[in-house]
Amino acid sequence: GSAYVNAFVFRVGKNYYSWFRETHLLTELRRTHGTDARYHFLVDAEWKADIFAGDVLVELYVKNPKYKDDDGKGRKALCKKVNPWTEPLTVAITRRKARGKPWLVDEAEIAELAASMRDKGAPLIAAGSA
Repeated sequence: GSAYVNAFVFRVGKNYYSWFRETHLLTELRRTHGTDARYHFLVDAEWKADIFAGDVLVELYVKNPKYKDDDGKGRKALCKKVNPWTEPLTVAITRRKARGKPWLVDEAEIAELAASMRDKGAPLIAAGSA
């Protein structure tokens, strides 16, 4: 009984926070920095990229040696390994002690990411189309 309910609630919460983190980053890239950043479920599933803008891929994850970490030894494939034709940008969040709220990418990191995306040729949103 309750062990299954707890496991279900944990997974739903974890997925919600992941979605919230990606949506927050996508929104900030678009609204604050004018980057034509997008999401598509097939790009996520096949290329392991959470966000893309033109040919620029962005991978967002919370570092965890079991699942995904900088060394690529976790269970999930790194975007760079799946896409040897490009050099994806990575936003790896270090696990935090705060529980019960999403671990979001901070404003300074988002600004740095937006600049890196522009440097790699990411398109900007055309005036009036945001």
